[in-house]
Amino acid sequence: MKEIVLIIGGGIAGMEAAGQLLKLGYSPIIIEKSDRLGGHVAKWHRLFPDMTPASEVISELISGCKDANIFLNTEISFMNRLKDSYNIMLSNGISITTKYILVTTGFRLFDASKKEEYGYGIYNQVITNSDLENWFNTRNDDRINGSEMKAIGFVHCVGSRDEKALNPQCSKVCCITAVKQAIEMKE
Repeated sequence: MKEIVLIIGGGIAGMEAAGQLLKLGYSPIIIEKSDRLGGHVAKWHRLFPDMTPASEVISELISGCKDANIFLNTEISFMNRLKDSYNIMLSNGISITTKYILVTTGFRLFDASKKEEYGYGIYNQVITNSDLENWFNTRNDDRINGSEMKAIGFVHCVGSRDEKALNPQCSKVCCITAVKQAIEMKE
């Protein structure tokens, strides 16, 4: 019987891990709390540096882990530590026993309205990276009107390295995302 590895999180890290574990002969199980795989990257337009559509990367990762057991809209109800393994009860009623748990839960977006000094939620054309990615994908956001724009500014590190915001670390995502988005806006 193949060893089971429980992967908590179905974003790009969880899917990549599942694909690699399948190649190594393990039996991965992905638990994802949302209704789809891909995490935040599934909402992005293109990826830096080669500007590959994010949807292509997500499709490839989904294909690479299709033989894993995948539970969407599912969370862990409780977990018990046994002598040499874990007994996990899922919110869908399924019980899993495994020696191995991989946590790939990703990140939470910072609520930019907490930093009033930047004007998010106050001034109409102050948006977040996430808002801009949504616009790239849908072209549907009244706050973005290219015919009226004379200049665009990208403010980095909002909420990062900020003790008052309870985020003492760098997100390590914003800088490269801003570079990519500047290229896309110029295009």
